[in-house]
Amino acid sequence: MKHIITIIIVLVQTAGSAILAQQSQASIKFDKKMDQIAVDTPNTRYYNNGTVKEIRQTVNGKLEGNWKLYHDNGQLKKEGAFINNKEEGNWYVYNKAGILIRIESYKNGLEDGRWKAFYDNGKVKIEGDFIAGKREGTWKTYQENGTVAAIISFENDKRVNTITNITTTATVSL
Repeated sequence: MKHIITIIIVLVQTAGSAILAQQSQASIKFDKKMDQIAVDTPNTRYYNNGTVKEIRQTVNGKLEGNWKLYHDNGQLKKEGAFINNKEEGNWYVYNKAGILIRIESYKNGLEDGRWKAFYDNGKVKIEGDFIAGKREGTWKTYQENGTVAAIISFENDKRVNTITNITTTATVSL
């Protein structure tokens, strides 16, 4: 009976310590009047195999600040930043080997700015611009050796012109 009571006491103390450890990670911000204005909570999630899946931070329940997502092998999969629960700025996407395969750009949660996708050898695969979530202007696709494969024009996310079968001897001016 003494052993059961001892085990229960140890379990209760351990659980209480874990709860305190989680609570100590949160930071609370106050304004000049000492009114609570924000609760910052770092959050790390894990795969079943124990490797880190996601590192993020929330402020008042919304994603805020740097964010990282990992493949189940521990390699970084995607990283970027949130402002008020929306993607902001440049985001980087990697394959399972850790090779950069895409650069994305966001503004207020919408695709906005230059996007590039890469082959595993680091050469550009496709590049073009988004404006407020829509493809706009000239997009180029490339062969794995780096030569231009196609030039596609977009207006308001609609394809308006495509030039394909570009040879390595062709000169293209935009």
